[in-house]
Amino acid sequence: MTDRYLWDSFVIGLPESYRGEPLEASLHSAGITFHRSPGVIVPPEFSHLTDRTAAHVLLRRDLHRSEIGCALAHRDVYRRMLDQGLDFALVLEDDARLSGLTPETLERFIAHTDPAMPTVALLYAPQGSVVVADDRPTSGFLRAVVPPTTTTAYIVSRRAASILLGDDAPVSHVADWPVAASATCQFWVAESNLVLPADGESTIGDRATVSSSTARILRRLAAVTHLRWFAHRRVYGSYGNYASHELLRGPLYRSATRSGVRNWMPPVGVRVLARVLMGPRSRRLRRVDHD
Repeated sequence: MTDRYLWDSFVIGLPESYRGEPLEASLHSAGITFHRSPGVIVPPEFSHLTDRTAAHVLLRRDLHRSEIGCALAHRDVYRRMLDQGLDFALVLEDDARLSGLTPETLERFIAHTDPAMPTVALLYAPQGSVVVADDRPTSGFLRAVVPPTTTTAYIVSRRAASILLGDDAPVSHVADWPVAASATCQFWVAESNLVLPADGESTIGDRATVSSSTARILRRLAAVTHLRWFAHRRVYGSYGNYASHELLRGPLYRSATRSGVRNWMPPVGVRVLARVLMGPRSRRLRRVDHD
C-alpha cells in the first residue's frame, strides 16, 4: 500500500484443483499480502451466462465453459476491488510464478498512475505478442499499442476494473481482453517479465480458432470494408470498439506474433494510427509521468 493509494492482491484459482501454493510462498517471502479469490465452475447448462451471438462475432467461435468461468472469476475480483474501495489491485492466476516482482516495483508504478485513468499493467507477456508504443521504459513499463492475450498477472486501476466489469452482461469474450476494455484502457507491459506462468497444462485448454485461409481472407475483407460493422453494430457497441478490435488489434497482434520478438512503434505513429481509426478516443493515449 502506498501513502497515496489503496491496493491489494488477489490470487485466482479453482478450490478443488488449486495450484497456487508455490505462488503464495513467494508472495509471503516478497512481503506482498494477498487474498484467494475462488475460480468459477460453470454448470453444464450455461446459456444464460454467455452471449453466443456476440462471441461468434468477436471470436468467430463458441466460448468454452472454462473460458466463461475464467472471465467470471476475473469479474469477481473487479467486483471485490470496487466494493472494498481499492484504487488498484494486483491480480494473479494461481499458476503464476514470481520472477523479480517486488512490492517496490508495484508501488513505484502505482504511485505514478492515476486510479481514475483506465490502466492495466501486465507483469507477464510473451515476447512475440507485444507492440509497444515506445522503446523507452517508464517506471519499468512500456505502453502497449494492443493488449497481449494474457491474464497471468497484472495491475488494474479502479477505472479499468469498472470498465472490465461492465454491467455484468453475459460473457461474450475471453478474459484477455474484452473489446470495450481493449479500445478504452491504457495497457502497459513490464520491460522484462516480472511474473512467469508455471509449466503445465492450462485449465482453459486450446483456444485456437480453426478455419481455412479463404475464410480468414473473407473475414478480413469484411472488416476492412466495414461490412462487419454495419452487420454487428450492437455487438461492438461503438465504432471505436470496432476499429480497435477489427482494424488495429488483430493485424498488429498477428504481426508481433509472427516476428517472435517485441516490436515497437514510434509514439507519433501510434497517435496518427489512433487518430485515423478512433478519432477523439485517441486522446486517451497518454504517458504516465516519469519518476
